[in-house]
Formats: sequence, structure tokens, C-alpha cells
Amino acid sequence: MDDATRLRMYGAYSVQFYLMEVANLSRGAVDFIGLMLNLEADMYASIVEIARDFKLLPANVNFSHIDGGNDLLINALAKACQTVPGGRCSLYLNRPITSVLYSSSSHAGTLESNGVTIPGNFTDIVVATTARAANAIDFRPRIKFITKYQALRQLNYACASKIAHSFSVRWWEKQVITGGHSITDLPVRFVYYYNFNTTSNRTEDGALMLSSYTWSQDALLWSGMRDNQSCRLALDNLNVIHAASEVYSYATGQTYHWCNDPYSLGAYALFTPYQEANIHNDLGASIDNTVHFIGEHTSLAHAWVEGAVLSSMRLLMHLQEEVFDMAIIGGGPLGLTTALTMSQKQPTWRIAIIERFQLGNTQGSSSSSDIRQFQEAYAEWYMSDLGSLAVPMWQDLESRAKLSPGSLLNTSNGFLYIDSTTETSSVNNNCRNLCLRCVLLNPTELKYNYSFISASPDQ
Repeated sequence: MDDATRLRMYGAYSVQFYLMEVANLSRGAVDFIGLMLNLEADMYASIVEIARDFKLLPANVNFSHIDGGNDLLINALAKACQTVPGGRCSLYLNRPITSVLYSSSSHAGTLESNGVTIPGNFTDIVVATTARAANAIDFRPRIKFITKYQALRQLNYACASKIAHSFSVRWWEKQVITGGHSITDLPVRFVYYYNFNTTSNRTEDGALMLSSYTWSQDALLWSGMRDNQSCRLALDNLNVIHAASEVYSYATGQTYHWCNDPYSLGAYALFTPYQEANIHNDLGASIDNTVHFIGEHTSLAHAWVEGAVLSSMRLLMHLQEEVFDMAIIGGGPLGLTTALTMSQKQPTWRIAIIERFQLGNTQGSSSSSDIRQFQEAYAEWYMSDLGSLAVPMWQDLESRAKLSPGSLLNTSNGFLYIDSTTETSSVNNNCRNLCLRCVLLNPTELKYNYSFISASPDQ
């Protein structure tokens, strides 16, 4: 089933509606699925959205992290930008964009940061913020962005919270837990036993672990707490799960709530029923091919950096795409000759030839290593006529390719065609009527001119 069919069939269903009304599961079964798959807070979400997320994130997936922090990636990219030749990549830091002023007449725009104009008049503006941050920007004239604002407002944008603790001892390894995660109905919900302290090698060296990772409605509980309150509650939950007093032997604790982040203003997009069909295209649509929007919310891989990267690639392909007047599929003699002929008839046209293999490949009927026969004499009148019309085309092709006459089509030595069928008279008539350079030989003439051929008088 393709994506369009799947969306048409199930795009209106929430997770809960699908499980109860389509899959016909009991309330207890739905509650169990919600708890164990962390869907309790997402029962209102689109079933298509959740199914796609499970497909993107299989149970046996391996995760990687940047040793030293994700800011190393940002710093490396910023450094690469500054080394672009000619100073063509400029960084303007501490300049929050508050307004985008677009001009329909010039198809360009200017940017403002708290009333101060950023130097430059830009022919392309890329909004690479989160959906909520984009909704906070003043795009003008607003009439051009009515549909964009509507999609940004209607988009369901989820929260997420993480709580991390640094422990003096990797106490979970004493319970033979060396990785993976726990699922619980306690507020911490998900606990990840990965040692983020990559400099420690022994159990006694201590470690940094993710004590809680929650999202959607589960995250709202934590975002309203003070840091010391949430850190303590998370430790209490760990002690309930593991009955290990060592959970309180932590050095530090840290919380982070994406809905409280002043830059992202939320964690990720999460489609509810109908939203993929109704607003997905509007979220990623450009305004007059000048103001562009990217980010995970414009992709279908929500909540993942891969979705953000894919949205960037989509825009880059659009900005770099070339416009052609004609596309020719197949780079054999027919396709190439067509391109050359059209380039003469339409001197301003841009023509693209799309070939599956290399030119002159040996994969198909256009192989350059083949020597093919060419004839004008056919029993069918139209075939003989086409053959006659093709000869000057071949000769013209030789001339334009700066090849010597006869390099492509050898017309000097002639072509001997032997046929004992009853179509001989038709071939002879076409030769005469179309003034073709062909001669009909009887068996005696054939044997006289070509001694290596043996032909009886009745042939």
C-alpha cells in the first residue's frame, strides 16, 4: 500500500479510534499498548503518524551521540561557513529575526531584528526555525502568509522533557543492567541506562544516565516543576523501580524542557487526524518562490534530525533545479539526433538528454560496438521512403560531428541484399518509383558479378 492510499484510508483515525474501532481491541488491550509503547499521551495523534514513527524507529535501532556535546557539530558547521571562499557565508549572531518584509515587485525581502534592519536585500530567505518560532515572526505583507500562519497555528506541536543524573557509582550494573531502558507507569516513564560518561570504564567510576525521558502530555508534569523538585521525584521513582538506595548517591542533576526553551518553544510536530492531508503541504510551501520554510515539521520524519536534514535537501534540490524546454529519455542515436535537430529548429531551447547508462554503452540496442546494416530497399513503400529520407540526415550528422563522409553511414561500397521471396517485385517497384540507388539482379547477373554466390536460374 502506497503512502497516498494509506493516508486516504486512515488519515482521519486517531490511535485510540483505530485500535478500538478498526482493530476491535478491548479497553484493557488498548491501555496496555498505550503504557508499554509510550502511547498513552499520544492516543489522540494520527494513526498514520504513529505508524510511520514506528517504521522509522524499529525496536533494534542503534543510537549514536557526539562525544563532547552536540554543540561540536554546530561549531564545526559554523567554522566551515566562515571558510567559504570570497566571504560568501556570513554569520550574524545575537540577531533574533522579528520581521520578514517581502516585496512582490522585486521578489526579494529584507530582515529586521527588533526594529534594526539586517544589511542586504535577499532574493531567497530560508526560515529554518521550529514551527512555533516561525509563527512568532512578523511576516509582511501578512496577506501573502495567511495560509502559512494558519498551518503553523493549527499544527499540533508536542513538548518533551529530559532529566539526567550524574552518579558516583553505576549502581544499575550491580543489578546486571548494562544498557537498554525501562518502561514504567511512574512519572519518569522511560529510563535509559546508557553511560554518557565516556571517560569511565569501571562500575566505580560513576556515570551520567538519562533518568527520565517523556514527551507530549507526560512532559507537562515535569515542565511545571522546579529543577530540584523534578530531580528529587525522578530519583524517588528510580528507587521504587530498583530498590537501590544508591540512586541517591548522585553528584548533580539536570532537567531540560523543550516547551520552556526560548528558541524552539516546543519539541516536535505531531500530526493529529486530518492534519497530514490538510496542512502538511502548506507547512513546507514557499511564498512566491522567495521565502522558504524548512525544519522537521515540514517533513514527515517528525521529531528527528533526519527529518530536518531531509527538508533542507528538498529545498536545496528545488533551488538548484534547472529548467529545460525539452527532456529526451534515451541517449542513443535517435535521442541524440532529435536533440541536435531541435537545437537547430529552436536555437533558444534548453534540452536535457537523460540516458540510463553511459553514451555508447553496450547495454542496449544503441551499442556503439555494433555494426548495423542500413537499407533503403523494402517491400513496404513507407519503409523505403523513410530509408531514403534518413540518408541525408546521416550525412548531415557526420558533417555536424566533423567526421569524414561515410564514417557513420557507409554508402560507398553498396549493400547486397539477397532475397528469394515473392516480394522482389515490390522492392523493385519502390526502387524505381522512389528513384533509389538500387539495382535488381537476376541469378545470372548475380553469379557473374559475385562469383562467390551460387544461384540457380529458378531462384
